Amino acid sequence: MILNGEDALKKHIKQNTPARLYFIYGDEDYLKSNYSILLASKITDTSGSGFNFYQFNSEMTFDMFYEACESLPMMADRICVFVKDMPLNKLTDAELSDYEKLLSDLPETTTVIFSMITVPVDKNTAKWKNIIDMFSKYGVCVELSKRNMQSMIKMLVSRAGQTGCSISPQNAQYLINAVGDDLNRLLSEFDKVSAYASSREITAQMIDEVAVRSVEASVFDIAKAINSADGDKAYRLLGELLKQKTEPTLIVGVLAGEYADLYRMKMSDKHGGSLKEISTEFSYKNREFRLKNASRLCKSYSEKRIKKVMETIADTDIKIKTSGADKTMILEELIAKLLLLMGKTR
Repeated sequence: MILNGEDALKKHIKQNTPARLYFIYGDEDYLKSNYSILLASKITDTSGSGFNFYQFNSEMTFDMFYEACESLPMMADRICVFVKDMPLNKLTDAELSDYEKLLSDLPETTTVIFSMITVPVDKNTAKWKNIIDMFSKYGVCVELSKRNMQSMIKMLVSRAGQTGCSISPQNAQYLINAVGDDLNRLLSEFDKVSAYASSREITAQMIDEVAVRSVEASVFDIAKAINSADGDKAYRLLGELLKQKTEPTLIVGVLAGEYADLYRMKMSDKHGGSLKEISTEFSYKNREFRLKNASRLCKSYSEKRIKKVMETIADTDIKIKTSGADKTMILEELIAKLLLLMGKTR
């Protein structure tokens, strides 16, 4: 059985009728970890003194797994076998076959959870597709993707109330845009700002003073400064990233992504496409705000100019990776070129 995302899994857990087998994967580590722990705790005592909880990692052998699965519960209804971050795609077909035989006929008192908390699962590859099909055949599969903007805003507003302060939806979105949509990072930065605010309302100024901006947000601000012909700000933001020891190749890569958004929306407008089509074609799920920003901006620039910007960034990427020149100077030169392309320096 396949559960369609977080809401379906939450509903399933509330029903308190655990399946014998679960496979949890997706691109949101925080949700995968939290729901895996919640699910296991609903099945049995997961504390260190729990006799019915078996936890394994990537070093687990099949014999260890088999022995745990066949164990009988002690003074409880069920046992839980929790396997974290085992790269199943690296198993041979013969090894996977052994697992399938066991998983297809688990004891009624056993529940197995395979959780890919940090292991990426590419469901478009044949190996992972077969693995997902196997788990959905004998148990429950759920993909936990990143939350959308409105869901994250609601979460932060609620969390602020729980900590004795408050935050407006607008400033919650400002924080998300500043630190990124990774929930582990977002909640960590929120807790820092919340502690700083104490019982006061969290403001944009507090966020600027306390939160550590993500590379993506900082590079977005660099692009915004370039597009506004604000060279001073662009160079200052670049300097801040370099002080944080940010890899130059990462800066260039993220900058390329910003202008790729612009080019895609320019081509969409030219050929009568829609934001939804671009979002689907290039996997912008839960990141549609990037395309909305690009859609507004692309009208101010010609296709030829945007192409030239992307070529300039690509040339810089090659230069950073292949030449022995000072990388800071290369990046500063890139900013200068982009300022000339997108507008006059000032």
